[in-house]
Amino acid sequence: MAAAASAPGPAQFQLTRVTSRAGWFVDIIQFHMANGDVDTVGSHGGSPLPDFELASGEYIVEARIKDDYQYCGLGIELVSSTGRISRIWGSQYSKRSVPVRTYRASPGSQIVGLRRARGRYAGVKEAPIPNASGSDGKEAKGPGSARPSLRVEAVSGRAGWYVDMISFHLSTGEVNTVGGHGGSKIPDLKLQDKEYVAEVKVKDYHDFCGLGIEVFTTTGRSQRFWGEQYHNQNRPVISFKADRGNQIIGLKRRGTRYVGIIQAPISGPVSVDPALSPSAIFKAFEARIQQIVSAGDRKEEKRDRVEKPILRREGSEKAMDDWEAKFKSIEDVPEVYKRAANRICLKWEWVTHTQTLTILNFLGRGFGSTVQHGPTQSQDLKAMLLDHQMFDRTVKQLIAKAYGVDPHQAASQRCLMTGANVLAVLQSSFGRMGWRQPYFHMALWHLMHECKPDELTAKLGGFIDSASKCLSAQRLAFQMLIKHAHLVACGLKNKNSEGSARAEGRGMGGNDPESELRALRTECERVFRAYIDYHKHRAYCSAFLEPVRCYYKAVGNHTMLNDAEVHGVNWYLAGTMAAIGMRFPLVPFLGDQCCKGFAEHWHAKGSDRMWSEYKKSENFGKPFEGIRSIRSMARREMGRAAENSMGGGRLGSAKRFGETIARDPNSRTGRKWAEYMERLCYFFSAEFFCEKAISMLMQEGVDFGATGFRKVLEKLYEHYKIHEKEDKESDLLGFIYDDEKNAYDTARVNNLLHFAGITKSKIPVAPKKSLTDRGKQNKPATDVKVAYKPRVRANPELMRIVTPMVREGASQQTIFEACRAKLQGNGRAWGNMAIFDAVRQARSEL
Repeated sequence: MAAAASAPGPAQFQLTRVTSRAGWFVDIIQFHMANGDVDTVGSHGGSPLPDFELASGEYIVEARIKDDYQYCGLGIELVSSTGRISRIWGSQYSKRSVPVRTYRASPGSQIVGLRRARGRYAGVKEAPIPNASGSDGKEAKGPGSARPSLRVEAVSGRAGWYVDMISFHLSTGEVNTVGGHGGSKIPDLKLQDKEYVAEVKVKDYHDFCGLGIEVFTTTGRSQRFWGEQYHNQNRPVISFKADRGNQIIGLKRRGTRYVGIIQAPISGPVSVDPALSPSAIFKAFEARIQQIVSAGDRKEEKRDRVEKPILRREGSEKAMDDWEAKFKSIEDVPEVYKRAANRICLKWEWVTHTQTLTILNFLGRGFGSTVQHGPTQSQDLKAMLLDHQMFDRTVKQLIAKAYGVDPHQAASQRCLMTGANVLAVLQSSFGRMGWRQPYFHMALWHLMHECKPDELTAKLGGFIDSASKCLSAQRLAFQMLIKHAHLVACGLKNKNSEGSARAEGRGMGGNDPESELRALRTECERVFRAYIDYHKHRAYCSAFLEPVRCYYKAVGNHTMLNDAEVHGVNWYLAGTMAAIGMRFPLVPFLGDQCCKGFAEHWHAKGSDRMWSEYKKSENFGKPFEGIRSIRSMARREMGRAAENSMGGGRLGSAKRFGETIARDPNSRTGRKWAEYMERLCYFFSAEFFCEKAISMLMQEGVDFGATGFRKVLEKLYEHYKIHEKEDKESDLLGFIYDDEKNAYDTARVNNLLHFAGITKSKIPVAPKKSLTDRGKQNKPATDVKVAYKPRVRANPELMRIVTPMVREGASQQTIFEACRAKLQGNGRAWGNMAIFDAVRQARSEL
């Protein structure tokens, strides 16, 4: 009896609950046994956390600890045999970058406590599982008594510059994790039935969880969890392979290095389905894309210009949606900005439209569809576009076509322009693109199938050259690439024959005037859709980017001069979107917290001189270095302005700056921002926009798909004459061009564009004078003395002095002496020719 009493009973090792307390760190954790024993680490402090109550037959099998030298560490996660997780975290858990250590119970054992020595966790306390069989000798039927076959169901990860976390999700509900939360989520690798993890390749590094990890399955599929610095660090790649008959269920990391893998036996057959092979999946992937492309008419685009934005940012979705919903018409613009918005001659839907959204909507067709690559196997198309293995196959075929090499040799091909490895640069760019990844993949697919080799080589060279530059250059390269992919995919690159056909009326409604008019208007909208994006970018440069760069150059701040293109762009565009709802082809990153390159440049001394140059048509969108009159502005000519302006540095992010503008437009910040909106909207006034747009498009530039546009406009003018029921000039050029001013007639161009559906309203037009009337007006009468006309009008201040003296009959010498005496007293000295011109003008007027 004594021996039976001394033997440990089932209740002795039955863990019932875990209690804890935490503040900044974990203060105490206690394991309560059924017999009343309590295993404690730490001491009282902090606030109590919810107890982790264990059911009958449930036990703890894993502990994940984020250790620290203070108190009981930053946080502890306990995982039970049923898959439940208890998080005992301090408030500093996510704020400190410390590796997470995982301790697992041995087979047939459970965790009943933690071991801590010298301020660090050294392991776990284990005890036999009491419910492996019931007390009466029968098999227990409680939770966890029968464990399913062990296999990895999914692998997930997060990465930024480096890998932050990688987790192996097991079929038992357990999760083997290395690292902690941080970075951005990478798409999961979801394993099919009978598919196992066979190999893991690691590019290790002493920070976080390494530079990159690539996971391979038994079917040949793989997923990359790479940080942005993967290609920037020259480190060896370590390969860990599972032993024969085993699978990989986790990684072992000791300190800051990977030392091995966690293996488990494969309990079932391994899939050898040929439908799951990489080549079969890629063929099905290509066939599905081809089917989506062929489903619609590739020569046509949607006429609807107002599309729901699909561009999103982390933490900025609500701001983008709120700003979009706010501006349905010009009446929704706040009163303080309405003066600026009223200058815009375009219809309001053009203000809130950008072609970038149209292009991404086009490339994103079919993202919600699935790819069938076997009798029962299918995958989401967007997930396949995000898959690094699919991307590598697409890129290798692209390189093979562009450079005329075998796909197996594509990995070593170098760019002819820069000498960089083409595959490595494209892989690195793909890893940094975030939400742009599927669109980038689709754009490359269209380029591969539609472009000739020479054209591909040039496009890849330009993209690779920009990929090594700043973030702004990389974004611009991405937008140029998808724009070209859209052009070639829609058949808009070579429009010579199509433009002629449209101009002659073929394919534009036939003999039906109304159908032809609708087709002509649609064609005008298509061309202006491209041009307005170009005009918006140039207006942004003339109102914000180049003046602020000129300001920083004048005051000698070269760091901020370069930051204006990287960070300043986000603040200027966020404020514009929030104030008047205007969308630009460059989409701002609203999460930018670096308020650099953002100054009140239009409030600085000398800004009037900049504006007098940038408002000229010939300087529209030019870099300030190309404008002789302002590129040499010295520091003494440019006064200091407020930098990190309008509270930007205080507000914290571009998103919050935009929210401040939208929420309180009548504040001091809002009133100052109104002047910037007036400068921007000047470039969209009828006087500026109409003349600039028609002069550019009449050149029929290929960049806007405007080949044959002049003939389309001539056809539209024929309809315009009929609808207006007025006598008009016989041809288009005679109608829109003013011979007297030697320039386009702004009012007539605006009215024609209003008829085409581009501008919002008509402008009164002054009647043109016939050639006979012009001759009569310009020919002076023989018996009338022609008044003196100076080359320039005399100075008004001089005229106020000279006119009374001329009226009194003063001599010319007296007038000269009086002007010199008065003007020199005011600190001014005028030349004799200026005074002489004033005298002659005064006499001619009197």
